Amino acid sequence: MKTLSIIQNGAKVILQQLPKKWMIFGVLFIFVLCLIAYWAIKAVGSISEGSVVKISASEVSLNDTLAVVNDEKITGSDIKLLLESGVDRAIAVDRTINKVLVANAARSLYPIESRDALRAAERDLLSGLFLRLKRQELLDMISQQAVEDYYEKNITQQQFDTYKLKYYLTRDLNDAEQVKALLSASDKDALAKLEYFNKESPFVSLSALPYNLGRVIKESYMPSNNSRSILGPITVRDGYFIVMVEAFKAGSRPQLSSALELTIREQLVENELSVVLTDLRKNAKISIQ
Repeated sequence: MKTLSIIQNGAKVILQQLPKKWMIFGVLFIFVLCLIAYWAIKAVGSISEGSVVKISASEVSLNDTLAVVNDEKITGSDIKLLLESGVDRAIAVDRTINKVLVANAARSLYPIESRDALRAAERDLLSGLFLRLKRQELLDMISQQAVEDYYEKNITQQQFDTYKLKYYLTRDLNDAEQVKALLSASDKDALAKLEYFNKESPFVSLSALPYNLGRVIKESYMPSNNSRSILGPITVRDGYFIVMVEAFKAGSRPQLSSALELTIREQLVENELSVVLTDLRKNAKISIQ
């Protein structure tokens, strides 16, 4: 397009110098010249566009030196992620060169901030690397027998029981006790103050309740009665709960499906990882200032 613009500007100068009787021929000549230039530019663009070959990450060795910036090497490992996302090798190398230059400038101009940023980034990167590799390592170590043992010991029918629950929350202990007394007498105004924990599905699992309410309800309510029961006041950080159990549905223990097996494996990994982290803290010298 820039070439066409040059031709057009030149054409204006030529036409201004031509005699009027030659003007028509000059216009036609310049029109033909612009047309030829346009198709030539388009053809060259198509050729150059078609000649670009994208190089995949697998075609670049991680140890290959692709560029050197102030004695600092840029290797295949530096552009691996860019290549995997579809970026052309030349563009990936160019972007990485800019990153190296800017990073070195930061070290030079802002040494203290650079040191702090590198330390924080290193911790984030290495902690993420450790957790990712350790999780995979622990996952590979889990046997089928360990999964089945966990299923037998920890997956129970009671975990899938559901309760139809309503609650009243107040910061005033006297108010909580009064509402409980009114609910016991089936007072309509008190009943109107109650809300479902889950408005979309009144029946909920105890494990889905906040403030560890599930444990309190499990210890206080007898499902065998399957009758309405009013519990509380239950003290939580936001005040006092009054909970009314309207109904109970016994759940059923699921079979050990592939999906449940995967969940169990993930839980076993988290359990083992928690042990690893606990050991790291035990063996470390920690002083909180």
